Amino acid sequence: MSNERLQIPRSELYMEGHNTWIANHRCSTLIVPVGDLAQHMLAAICYYTQNGYALYDDIAKKPIPGIEKFTNIVDPGKSLPLTVIEQASLAELTAELSTSCYAGVLIPVNKSSLTTIDIFQLKNISKVLAN
Repeated sequence: MSNERLQIPRSELYMEGHNTWIANHRCSTLIVPVGDLAQHMLAAICYYTQNGYALYDDIAKKPIPGIEKFTNIVDPGKSLPLTVIEQASLAELTAELSTSCYAGVLIPVNKSSLTTIDIFQLKNISKVLAN
């Protein structure tokens, strides 16, 4: 966190050309939505566990080690592939972040949206500001 403005050059190396005329000008705000994928995964694991479903490692094609200890709360015969839960959680997070961006565009102060920014350049800039 800083009280300084994030200095992202308005050029195509750092962002797409159609954003250079609207982004990072005086009185503009750059909002970078951040989500917690781990939170969505934990919520999904809790939801399916509460409903008696076990997860299995479908990439290694084997049950999760130690799942047999929890047969009182999950049925190993009623299991779901872990990658399906991961993909569903990622989809939920994507919807959450998309909705937050959409809501931000509805703010009457600024009706435009920065659609693409080079995230690697953003990381480099934030490192420079931290030093």
